[in-house]
Amino acid sequence: MVDSVEVYDYEVQAFKLVYADGLSTEEAALAMGVSKATLWRMLDSCRSKLAIALAGCKPIRIVSTTWRNEGGEKRNV
Repeated sequence: MVDSVEVYDYEVQAFKLVYADGLSTEEAALAMGVSKATLWRMLDSCRSKLAIALAGCKPIRIVSTTWRNEGGEKRNV
């Protein structure tokens, strides 16, 4: 069985906002209710996971989560 690479939905959301929707990192961080530093960590994690999946021809599994932004507010992505 081929191992899949797990990417969290909030990482995909950050990736989409910046690379598909064309938002700046500041705009994307504001839209997600996180700091720019947190957004950068999400982007870095997502890019790394996608690179591993693509380079290794592995399936990508998007994991749905409920997370809290930096204000403690629950967010569904």
